[in-house]
Formats: sequence, structure tokens, C-alpha cells
Amino acid sequence: MIMTFIKAMLLLRWAKFFGYGIIASLEEQIDRLDECVDCPQFKEGQCLRCGCLVQAKIMLTTEQCPDKRWLRIWRKCATVK
Repeated sequence: MIMTFIKAMLLLRWAKFFGYGIIASLEEQIDRLDECVDCPQFKEGQCLRCGCLVQAKIMLTTEQCPDKRWLRIWRKCATVK
């Protein structure tokens, strides 16, 4: 589980550095959570497949379900000039 966390944090830093949004919209979070709750690998707020806390994982655009029930969201941030 520690390797999953380290990979997630590295990908998050990469996305932020290259100007990608890192927080999913509320609608995207709700859609992701609905998919997780319906999954047999979901138990007491945790994904039994990857070991992650689902509430934290659904918020990050750089994360995806290990079963591909929902994918990463690559969206560039608007730049202010």
C-alpha cells in the first residue's frame, strides 16, 4: 500500500507541475463514489483491491480505479495572464 501512495503523490506532483487540475469536481466525485459503493471490493470506505481510502482517492483527478470503473481526468487549468 505504501508504494501505491508514493506513486499517487508523484503523479499528483507531475500533474500540478504541468498545469493540470488535481481536484475533481463535486459531480465527478459523486459519480466516482457511486461506482465504488456498487463494487464488491468496497468495504467500510476502503478499496480492498488497492487499499486506498476511497474518500481521498475520488477527490484527486490523477487517480483511477484499479478495476477501471472510473479513470483519471486530465484537464488543464486555466492560466491567468
